[in-house]
Amino acid sequence: MASVNNLKLEHQKYNYSSMLEDEALAKNVMLGDSKGVEEYMRKSWIKSQANSYYYAYVLPKQVLNQVISSVDEHAKTHFYSKAIDEINEAIKLYGDTVELSSKKAELIVKRSEYVLFGTVTGEMVFESDKLTTALEDLHGVAPARFKEVSDLLKKIAKDSLDKSFQQDTPADGALAIEKALNAYQKKVTI
Repeated sequence: MASVNNLKLEHQKYNYSSMLEDEALAKNVMLGDSKGVEEYMRKSWIKSQANSYYYAYVLPKQVLNQVISSVDEHAKTHFYSKAIDEINEAIKLYGDTVELSSKKAELIVKRSEYVLFGTVTGEMVFESDKLTTALEDLHGVAPARFKEVSDLLKKIAKDSLDKSFQQDTPADGALAIEKALNAYQKKVTI
């Protein structure tokens, strides 16, 4: 960046604002300032290359880093859908890169697990549509992880229902997960 600033200062040293640049340069050549014109054109070319590099590589990377930072903040506070929306917008700009698509898959898995485990533990109970979507997303993005999570959910739900029956307390979340898993299994096997 320092070299770009030096180039700007150097460009100002050769201020040809009163006439067209090519005319001014030609006039200086005819007046015997070939070295100055050569130096000006070389530094202008270098400046142009620096600007091209900045706008082609540096700025896009900085913008992407800001987007990823925002996505990570949303994920920390469990706003996974907002984070996924931001990743989708980044994909529109940068294309479906490995970095962005893996980040999106990671967020989808985290969102699905958040919904499913939050419901089965009773911390928060999501509607059946949301549970079905979470199961579909998890199965579509990470089939191996889906198997692990569904087995674990079944175990937690069974334990919760057993405990609930013994203590005569409702286990709405465990029931919702059990129903969602059974409905999804029927849907997938049909």
